[in-house]
Amino acid sequence: MNGSKPSRLPAVEFARASVFSAARRQFLHALAAEVPEDFFSPEEAVILLVGRMDTARRCAGKVRLRMLVEKAGITALPYHPSAQGLPAPPPPVPLLSRLNRSKVFPPLLRPDAMLPTVQLSQILEVVRSARETGAPWPRLLDVLVTSSGVNWRSAARLLELHCDLRIEDNHIPIVAQARHFWQRYAEGRARVQALQTTRRIPLWRGDWAHFAREEFAILLPGAILPDHFERSEFLTNYVHQSDEQTVDVYNLIGRPLFRHPFPPRFQPPLLLK
Repeated sequence: MNGSKPSRLPAVEFARASVFSAARRQFLHALAAEVPEDFFSPEEAVILLVGRMDTARRCAGKVRLRMLVEKAGITALPYHPSAQGLPAPPPPVPLLSRLNRSKVFPPLLRPDAMLPTVQLSQILEVVRSARETGAPWPRLLDVLVTSSGVNWRSAARLLELHCDLRIEDNHIPIVAQARHFWQRYAEGRARVQALQTTRRIPLWRGDWAHFAREEFAILLPGAILPDHFERSEFLTNYVHQSDEQTVDVYNLIGRPLFRHPFPPRFQPPLLLK
């Protein structure tokens, strides 16, 4: 086994070995009946075969969820406001302290920015028109990069040339990081939809997503969670309709944990610290 290629999980053969406990053998038999053997990464196969049982069960849950998402054929979902009549868990009360928050600033951009064209001339025309109506430059840059595939620095230079702007080089990564947030959040929405389809969680009002702990760290880089907030998986609800937008964080049964608020406006000096 090498790289990230899927690994065969010889669960039935290994489960017969006396080295495994009865609980491990039963666990592997059940998993082999549910998930194709070539669906596991090498790292996952090792965890499932020889890792601690609690770790193996969490790994199996992650694999099952990935299988559900791939079967659905939808790995990312755009933002759509939910129906107002749906129920929702209560919002968390505790706020993650300012020093423990991520510097990422998703309110800088719209959740989705792709234009229905890949022609650079057409994209630039849309961007110029938006600039004339007062659209902020970070959103113009985002539309240009997301729709054309041009890298961030080259797109910034194009934007300066066509829209009479001056963009500081150290501000560009802030915009790129905000787009990265929304890309990861779209993937989390697809995982929530898979969980809702299998009725593991209800259909709730809001913009919900699912993240394993390592995915949550990528979504909000630099965020530091106190021990009592730590979980192996999280559900999140991004609150759009607020002067101070937040990510509300819950455990897997919808019990509120904490809120991660974002600054009310774009403040590059704070975000660059």
